[in-house]
Amino acid sequence: MRSSVWVGLFLCICTSVCRGQDKEQIQFIESYFSKSNFSRPEKLVYAKGLWKFETEDILKALAKDTIFSLGYKYESVNNLLILSKEDRKKIDNQLDSISRNDWYESLHLENAQAVAQDTIKAIFANSPDLGWQYFRTKYGRELYRFSKPILFRNNTLCLFYYSSGCGSLCGEGYLILFRKEQGSWVKWFTLYSWVS
Repeated sequence: MRSSVWVGLFLCICTSVCRGQDKEQIQFIESYFSKSNFSRPEKLVYAKGLWKFETEDILKALAKDTIFSLGYKYESVNNLLILSKEDRKKIDNQLDSISRNDWYESLHLENAQAVAQDTIKAIFANSPDLGWQYFRTKYGRELYRFSKPILFRNNTLCLFYYSSGCGSLCGEGYLILFRKEQGSWVKWFTLYSWVS
């Protein structure tokens, strides 16, 4: 009887901690995409999920214990981060769920529209060019994608990926490390980017 009470208490505490982290992750995204922080079209249209290549590239970029910025210079320590074992464990635990899409339902982005991953795949399945024509008439000019933020070091550091596309050869994506300074998230450096 006592052990089941302890197990129940432990599960309640774990669930509360996870919900607290989820709440902070949602707040990060809502803050990041707010009009004051992000130059975006009038209506933000985003997919509920990442493309497979995006997930693979994030995993590859975070595979090592030392994270470098794109413009890393050996003489500067301001654009690298050495991960502790605890950091690594926390990041790996969150990376395990990076391809899950259920958390998007918790978002409440102002003037935004979420589009299911299956819908996006169907739109672009036969022809990217025809897919973009259809997308522009039905949804808007640009499609955004973003990951669930990865918080670590007591929620003072955040890894976040986002991309945008507006045509077959019109897109970009960034994996960025943020740090919390005086209660606000500030971009520290970019780990990975692509442009088409």
